[in-house]
Amino acid sequence: MNHQGGVTELLHGVEVADPWRWLEDGDDPRVAEWEASQDNGTRAAIGQLPGRNELREKLAPWFEVTSVVHAKAGGDRVLFEVRGGGRNQPLIMYREEDDEGVGLDPLELRSDGQVAVDWWYPSSDGRFLAYGASLDGSELSTLRIRDLTTGEDLPETIPHTRALSVAWLPESEGFVYTRYPTPGSVPEGEEQFQPFACLHHLETPVEDDSLIFSGMTGKGDMLRVTTDPAGRWVVATIHHGWTSTTMHVSRFLPDTFEFRAIAGLEGANSSTIGFDGDRLLVLTDRDAPNGTIVVVDLTSNALEPEEIVETNEKLVIESAALALDRLVIRGLRRGQPYCPVYAITGEQLSVLDLPNADQAFALTGDSRRRRVLVGYESFVRPPMVHEIDLESGDARPLAETQLPNGFDPQDYVVTRADVMSRDGTMVPMALAHRRDRNPDQPAPTFLTGYGGFALTRGAEFYPAIPAFLAAGGVIAGPGLRGGYEYGERWHRDGKLARKQNVFDDFIASAEWLIEEGYTTPDKLAIGGGSNGRLLVGAAMTQRPELFRAVWCAVPLLDMLRFHLFRIGHLWVSEYGSPDEPEAFRYLYAYSPYHQFADGVDYPAALITAAASDARVDPMHARKMVARLQGAVGELRDRPILLRMERGAGHGAGKSTARKVEEAVDQWSFLRWQLGMEQT
Repeated sequence: MNHQGGVTELLHGVEVADPWRWLEDGDDPRVAEWEASQDNGTRAAIGQLPGRNELREKLAPWFEVTSVVHAKAGGDRVLFEVRGGGRNQPLIMYREEDDEGVGLDPLELRSDGQVAVDWWYPSSDGRFLAYGASLDGSELSTLRIRDLTTGEDLPETIPHTRALSVAWLPESEGFVYTRYPTPGSVPEGEEQFQPFACLHHLETPVEDDSLIFSGMTGKGDMLRVTTDPAGRWVVATIHHGWTSTTMHVSRFLPDTFEFRAIAGLEGANSSTIGFDGDRLLVLTDRDAPNGTIVVVDLTSNALEPEEIVETNEKLVIESAALALDRLVIRGLRRGQPYCPVYAITGEQLSVLDLPNADQAFALTGDSRRRRVLVGYESFVRPPMVHEIDLESGDARPLAETQLPNGFDPQDYVVTRADVMSRDGTMVPMALAHRRDRNPDQPAPTFLTGYGGFALTRGAEFYPAIPAFLAAGGVIAGPGLRGGYEYGERWHRDGKLARKQNVFDDFIASAEWLIEEGYTTPDKLAIGGGSNGRLLVGAAMTQRPELFRAVWCAVPLLDMLRFHLFRIGHLWVSEYGSPDEPEAFRYLYAYSPYHQFADGVDYPAALITAAASDARVDPMHARKMVARLQGAVGELRDRPILLRMERGAGHGAGKSTARKVEEAVDQWSFLRWQLGMEQT
C-alpha cells in the first residue's frame, strides 16, 4: 500500500492529515484494483477457516424462518411483508377474513433476487398497492402501482421516488406523493435535495400530475404527506433532519391547494397520527420530551394544537395509531414495551397484552374498525406482527413461525441490567444467554449498539444470534444515549457536541460485562448497524484493549468528510457540520479515521461495505482499512480485513442466499477470534 494521493489540510486552524484521500474515488481504476486485492485476500483468509460448512448448516435455516416486519390495513384487507420461507426476497401478502394471497413477489421484477421493494402503501379500499422498487441495493426507487385484483401493474411509473411518501384518495382514484427532481431540471448535484409533492390520478400520464407543495430549501429536509379518509384535507410535513418538523395543511379542493402552517409546533419534532373528522391528531415533543398527543381543529383559523394525552414522565411515546375511535400508543415504560389504549378524548381504557415482547417495533391502525397491527420481537424470537382486536383483545400472528434446529426460547434467558456510564448516567441493557450458563465461566460475548437518530435499540432479533447463544455465547444490547429509550432528552444527550456520551455508554457496558464475569477482553466482540458502526469504530479507537474483535459493516468513519458523500448531508442535524468551527472540534476529537495511532494493538476487524450503498459511501470502509493496516502492520493474529459486496446496498435488496454467506463470513471470523469451537 502507499499514500499516493494523500493530503494535509489546514481546517479551522488545525493541520489534518488525510493520507488515504485517494481511496475516496470509487471510479478510479487504482482504487478498484486496491479494493479487489483487499476483498480477495479477505475471502481467502475467512474461506479457509474450519467449520464453515457446519456453521452454514446452522445459520441458513434461521434466514428461512418466517417473520413479518411490516403491515398495514387497506379496506377489509391487511397487507403484510413476509420474510423467510426459502425465498430470496420478502413477499407482500394480503389477508381478508380467512382468504390469503400474494399481492407482490419482487422476483417478478428480477429473478436473481437483487431487487428490493423499498416501500409500499395500500389504497384505502385495499384494491391497489403503490410500491417502490430498486435494483442492487441502490434505493433509487421507481413508483409502480399493482392492481391487487388482477395481479398486474398499471401502465404508469414514476421515477425519482427514493424514500417516498404516498397518501391515497378515497375510492382509490389517485394519490398524493412525494418525489425528487429529475436530473437536468436542477443544477447538477441538487437532484437529491428539494423534494416536492404532486397529485396523481390513476391511469393518467405522469406528465399531467399537479404540483401541490414545494419550496423546501434545506439540504436535510425530507417531506411526508398525509390525507384524511374522506379526502377533505392534505397535510405536508417537512422533516428538518431528525430534529424538528413544520406542518402545513390545505383543504383538498379540485386543483386548488392553499397550505397554512400549523401554529405552536415550531421547533418540535411532530408526526401525524390520523384524523377524527376535521380534527388532526399529532404526536409531538413540543414541551414534552417524552412525547404527547395533541389535536388540531383544521376548520379553525388559529390551527392551535390542544393536548389530549398529557405528557407522562413514566411513559415514552414512540408512535401512535388510530383504530376507528381508539387511540393506541406504542411506548416504553421503564425501558419495556408498553401499549396503552385511549378513547379519542384522551381517557385511558386498557393496555395491550404483548407476551414475550422484549422490543416492539411497529404499530399501525385501521381507520375503519377497532383493530391494530403491532410488531414485536426479542433476542430469541423472530419479529412478528400481530393483528389485535381491540374489542375482544384477541391477537393472532399474521404468519406462523417454526423455529429450526430444535431451538426452544424457554432454554434461554433475556434479562435487563442498568449500567453506570462515565458521568453517572444509568444506561439500560438487555442480555441473553443459555439458561444453564455457568456464571463462574466467562463466555464469548457479542456487544452491539446504535445510539442515534432517536431510534430505540435493544433486544432485536438477528438470524445468527440463536446459533451463537446455543454455542454458549452471550449477546448484549444497551439502550445508549442518542436513542429514544427515555425520550427526546435521551436523544439530545447523545447527538452533536454530546456524541461522546454514546461512546462512553457503550464502553461502560463493555466494562460492566467484564466486571460482572460475563466475559473477558479476549472473549468480547463488538458490532453495530450503520450509525452503530461509527459507535464501534469510536470504541475501538478509544479503548482498544477492551475488545478482541470488531465487526463493522457499511460504516461511517470519516467524520470530517461524511457530509460530502451520498446522503451524508441529511445527517448534519444529528452529528453537526465539520464546516463549522465548533462542530469540527468535537467531530475531529472522535472521528475514528483520524484517531488511530501507529503501534497500538487494535482489535481484529472485519470491515464490510457495499458498492451500491445509497446511504454510506464505501470510501469510509476503504480509508479505515488502509489506515488501520498501516497502524498495526500485517504480521499478527488479529487481522484487519475488508469485505466488499458487489450489487448490494445498505442492506435492502440483498438476496437471502447472499445474506447467509455474509453471515457465515462474519460469524466464522468472530468465532475464530473469540476462540470458539469451529465445528
